[in-house]
Amino acid sequence: MFKQKLTALCDENYKGFSLKLIPNLSPDAILGVRMPLLRAFAKTVCAEQKEQFMRQLPHKYHEENLLHALFICQTKDVDQLFYEIEEFLPHVENWAVCDAITPKLFAKHQEKTWQMVQKWIKSGKEYAVRLAFVTLLHVFVDDNFSPKILELATSVDDDRYYVKMAQAWFFAECLAKQFESTIACFTEQKLNGWTHNKSLQKACESFRLTSEQKAFIKTLKV
Repeated sequence: MFKQKLTALCDENYKGFSLKLIPNLSPDAILGVRMPLLRAFAKTVCAEQKEQFMRQLPHKYHEENLLHALFICQTKDVDQLFYEIEEFLPHVENWAVCDAITPKLFAKHQEKTWQMVQKWIKSGKEYAVRLAFVTLLHVFVDDNFSPKILELATSVDDDRYYVKMAQAWFFAECLAKQFESTIACFTEQKLNGWTHNKSLQKACESFRLTSEQKAFIKTLKV
């Protein structure tokens, strides 16, 4: 529906860069449009066009899927929001599209979001599980943090790369922001070895931990 307009924004160099970052994408499936341009374009689309486009699943191009995720983020009603996400999730096939689903309504409706996170994380579907971790780290690691968040996150033992990376990203954020509560997950080795070590590695890359905390973290590698 928007192919002509998206094609006008494409950048061949960026297409090549994106293909390296998202290796499961076919070259024919990507146009090469930078995210700031997609965000700007998404703001220009009227409600009628947006609704029509979102009914046209599956999309052909990666940028169309990113645009769909951006339209989801614009949704104003929380029930409609989760309906749109549930409709779209079966068509999410890479980390970039998954991670673009970060609507502000998540933080405004934490109870409903928590319910959906539990559903996604238990679904067994790769990008639903990843979305759960991405949502946890964006919404529940700061003021909304509680031990139940860690209990849910440590319950996942998934060997798929993009799930493991999101899980490690989540735990690295928890170590940076909720160190005292989170460190027991590592002293008690509640994660599989790969995710355990990757979480510690990513945490050590953060400027938010002290040198003493980083030194202790390095002793916990398995």
